[in-house]
Amino acid sequence: MKSKTIIFSAVAIGLMIGVIVGLRAPEKPKPMTVEQSLDHQALDGGLYRPDNLASWRNALIRRLKPEIAIIGSGEALAFGADSFNIPFINLGGMPRLEDAISSTQTLFASHPPKVLLIAVDERWLETTPKQHVCSGMLCAAHATDGYAADGSYHPLSLWTGKNAGTADSGFAKSIQTSNTSSTADTGQVQKFSSWLAALKGQHVSVIVFVPPAASKLKSGLNLDGIDAAAKANGAAYFDERLNPFHLDDCEFSSGYEPGEILAKRILLDMATRSADLQSVVKLAEIGWDIDHYGGRVSKLVDETDFLNLGCSKISKPRN
Repeated sequence: MKSKTIIFSAVAIGLMIGVIVGLRAPEKPKPMTVEQSLDHQALDGGLYRPDNLASWRNALIRRLKPEIAIIGSGEALAFGADSFNIPFINLGGMPRLEDAISSTQTLFASHPPKVLLIAVDERWLETTPKQHVCSGMLCAAHATDGYAADGSYHPLSLWTGKNAGTADSGFAKSIQTSNTSSTADTGQVQKFSSWLAALKGQHVSVIVFVPPAASKLKSGLNLDGIDAAAKANGAAYFDERLNPFHLDDCEFSSGYEPGEILAKRILLDMATRSADLQSVVKLAEIGWDIDHYGGRVSKLVDETDFLNLGCSKISKPRN
């Protein structure tokens, strides 16, 4: 009888331990590494908001091994891999010229591309740059926003009107930071020229361009120095502020930031004048997207008139 009691007690204790262990709070999952997050993103095609953008981009460079890259400020963020027929990476979002130069050095140290697009932000070259006012794109910090697997940025909450407080309504926020100077800073122009000179020895086709701004923000900043620097270092130069194509304010994310469709227009315009670019862009696909989604920022079905410009946002082929 005594042995049965001992056995019973042992079983009871074992069951109690099992219950206690079972009730223990589950361990928190370990945070994903950068490489794991890229694996996950490659599978679901979603957007990602990295804790450390620099580390994430470095890992993305190693993974994509891009043959073409774009670097710039927020004005470059909407350019995507769907416009190219070779591996592409977007390294936009650089607030200062110095940041762009540093990121380029990191790119070439890891995987030198064959073609480099440089989207010049006028504010990189101003003598006394105005303080940046959040006007969209990176300012739309919302759970639905993030970076795609090619490095481009998609502020879905902004484009769909769910985060209207960050919108550049009527371009009012951009007007606060619009350039009023007509002369670029000599030191910054020289720094830009030195950057191009360093790239000249990297066996890369460099295409320098100045993105257009919305119609209310026409700039008078003279960039002849940038043009001269490009020519002196064998780089192509396109001033897209001259609007050689039909420009629609409804295709901007903010006063200075082209949306996805306007980014395609810019590429198409430059590709007609650059053999190096023409050979790597998907001309037919770009043309179709422009015809079908002209007047919009993106291809999102639920895009709204988030800039309050009276934009219809209707998707239909345009003749």
